[in-house]
Amino acid sequence: MNTIRHTIRRHEIYHFNIRLSDCIYRKSLKTDSPSRSREYVQAILDYLNKSESKGKLVTKEELNQYIEALIVNRANELSRIGKAVTNPLSGTNNTYMERWFKETDKQRYTKYQIENCSYPVSQQTIPSFPTFKQWITSLITSTAGKQATCASTTDIAKYDDESDEWVITNHELYDALALPTLYSEKLDYLSNELQIHAQNLTNAYKDGDNIAFKLELESMCNRFNIRQPTPAPHLNPLPKSTAPLFEEMEEEVFDLWKDYSKTKRTSHEGKFRDLKEAFRGLHLDEITFETIEENWHFLCRMPKLSGGQELGFNPENDKIKNEEKTEIQRANRWELLLNGDLDNINPKYLFSSSTLGDTKEVLNIVFFQAVRKSYISHNPMDKAVLKVPKNREAGRAPLPKDKATLIVKHCFANLSSPYSWPILLMAYHGMRNKEVATLRKSQIVTDTETSIIYIQILSGKTKNAKRKVPIHKRILEKGFMDYVDTKSMDDELFELNSNQLTNRFALFRKEFEIPNNDEAGNQLVLYSFRHNVISCFGDISDEYKYKLIGHGAKTVTTGYTELNLEKAQRYINLVSYM
Repeated sequence: MNTIRHTIRRHEIYHFNIRLSDCIYRKSLKTDSPSRSREYVQAILDYLNKSESKGKLVTKEELNQYIEALIVNRANELSRIGKAVTNPLSGTNNTYMERWFKETDKQRYTKYQIENCSYPVSQQTIPSFPTFKQWITSLITSTAGKQATCASTTDIAKYDDESDEWVITNHELYDALALPTLYSEKLDYLSNELQIHAQNLTNAYKDGDNIAFKLELESMCNRFNIRQPTPAPHLNPLPKSTAPLFEEMEEEVFDLWKDYSKTKRTSHEGKFRDLKEAFRGLHLDEITFETIEENWHFLCRMPKLSGGQELGFNPENDKIKNEEKTEIQRANRWELLLNGDLDNINPKYLFSSSTLGDTKEVLNIVFFQAVRKSYISHNPMDKAVLKVPKNREAGRAPLPKDKATLIVKHCFANLSSPYSWPILLMAYHGMRNKEVATLRKSQIVTDTETSIIYIQILSGKTKNAKRKVPIHKRILEKGFMDYVDTKSMDDELFELNSNQLTNRFALFRKEFEIPNNDEAGNQLVLYSFRHNVISCFGDISDEYKYKLIGHGAKTVTTGYTELNLEKAQRYINLVSYM
């Protein structure tokens, strides 16, 4: 006889056993399989032991929204699969074919090796794998047939180690979704209806009846109010420039300083190398006075290299040569500074006002030389106002709601601009400059259990940078996945870098009259969108806020594997600018 903790058996069926305050509640697991029952219980135990419940009461509106999200995620995924089937030449079809090819690549290669070997091989050793049609047919069925989790278990109960039992912590949510109520019946009904549509789609696809497939797909989208995303326009390429990149001026300006004293020459060369990170990747004719002023805010708060150990921008390998070490320090320092991960710097690490004056002198020399050599026609330093602020330890603040809305509306109205999607991802998900600029198509993932589409951020300079972030519903509605589907799996999504995004924000500052600081003296920069996102989360726990935005706080548990995607998607969808 198989004995499984926290279960009892009735008529060979396992039931989950929960102790309420004064009684025992039992819920059928709807399986007679000991292994399956053990899996169910262990999965819940593992998850509950990692989390804490807030015991927050849930409104009927929230329950309705939650149930809708559970179903619509799957319906949306079925709609995308339907597009892949009905439009075999589309980028969406290419995306699914890439997934199929990757999943079956090992079997395919093994089969190729066996079939092309020089000695006889048993047919039993040749692996088999589904054709694309078989695979996508199975995907239709499995997507609709996924069990919609009634609620995140952390919202309902927690495990009591002392009594070795489960204790209900949120009776309202438990009663609404775990017991036979209107809400649980509605969830079952919608799930069954979706499975019927999926079965009809599968039958039509197997029969090669394209008309029946399209009609069934249209019917499903209409019934579940699935709006087809607005087709994303093709991006306009970034304008080509013949002017040198800022970093390519190094040899020229160093040559200008060859007759300086050793001390002054070394000082100027060091400051130019500092500036290289601020303007790296920008052509000289792309750098406006607004760009220079935007970067000046960061330069005034940039710490000395001597603070690398304490502030966390030293290279991990401490055995490298000094020259290579300082270059890595400079790159890491600028990335952390740009991403807002170097706030509240100890004043002892900040450059003096006279040192910043020398930095300004180096900028003047670079652009004077650029005009002199006809790389640019106008010197942007002539209009740049570069002052050292009194409070250089000031943090960042959210952008004013009206200014943030102007930027978001501009980006949605100009999706053909190469800057719009990256800035919208920052505005709705709180992503850092570099996280967006280096995104690849392979990092846009559809969760196999929930059909939630999320961004998988693989690395970063802080402990919590690695995470999963569900994509905001408005981004999906505006056709982001259509844009993603135009790329190959290993392609970068955007052909720009972090500094180009900062450069674009400098133009927004001018166009929408965004001040440099709020009334309290905090900076208003592109990074401020992270604060806008956090403010939209309201009173959710800091743990979840920081996991979603990848905050570097030491109090936050690291890693993205513990994140509940369904709950995370609800929080992300709270972000609004309209």
